[in-house]
Amino acid sequence: MTLLRKPNQTGHDRNHGLARFQSVRNRRIALRCAFQLPVIIWAVSTYALARQVFDVGVVGSLAASAAVGYVVAVVETMLVASPRSAWLFVARLILTLVMSILGATALDIALFEKDIAAQIRASAEAAYAKKREPEVTALLKQVEQKKTDWQKALDKANDEAQCRGSGSGRCGLGKIAAELLTQAGIKREDYQQAEQALQTLRAAIKQGSITAGLAAPRNAGVLGRVTAFHDFVRDNPPAFWLWILLLTMLSFLESSVLIVRYVGGESLAERVEQLEEKRLLTMLERHVSPLA
Repeated sequence: MTLLRKPNQTGHDRNHGLARFQSVRNRRIALRCAFQLPVIIWAVSTYALARQVFDVGVVGSLAASAAVGYVVAVVETMLVASPRSAWLFVARLILTLVMSILGATALDIALFEKDIAAQIRASAEAAYAKKREPEVTALLKQVEQKKTDWQKALDKANDEAQCRGSGSGRCGLGKIAAELLTQAGIKREDYQQAEQALQTLRAAIKQGSITAGLAAPRNAGVLGRVTAFHDFVRDNPPAFWLWILLLTMLSFLESSVLIVRYVGGESLAERVEQLEEKRLLTMLERHVSPLA
């Protein structure tokens, strides 16, 4: 058979001979394109994530993009060069799913950066306000108590002036009624001061919340952004479905090498190699004597 390699024929000669078949050329083109897709996707995603989200410089973003692209290229090369195996297929399938989820999340974080930043700011503002809430509650109780004391003192002064209750019995604005009104005025001032302090505290908390919200996106890391993204997706169905669509698309693109390598069946070159291996094993079995 002319397709089988002769003893003095090199692998380059055999591959050159098989290259005249259209199916072999198509398979090589498909593998080349499928190999490049995940590398390009991850390189672009890494650059966008570093440049737009984490505000890394152009040189740093390109370096990160090149590093991640190289790692993905190594993984894809390992897959193409590895022999066919059911366990390898399962491992690659799991890796494809993981890489697709990470890739879709990275792309969505870059696409929804403004919305994610707003979500982070809102969460930071709510957390700051919740942290200061006990101060507001305590001061609010003081305000309510001082208001109650003022109302009681005012009612007592009115009762004295109108001869109600267990007062002195002298109607009109006498000395005792005037003294009681003075005490009620003092309590009213205490109440007004407490009310003003409450308003000042609330204004300070509002300003502090705004400051914390503005600083939060700059200080948020990957985990914080992923958490904010999932909170945003949970509350926004359109963003959720867009994430699902991106996940589906990236799953298909990430598994392109897997589809071409395994689902597409054996190539002509692989079948020729199997025939050569069988022929060599047969020759060894016939001519090599077993060890004594």
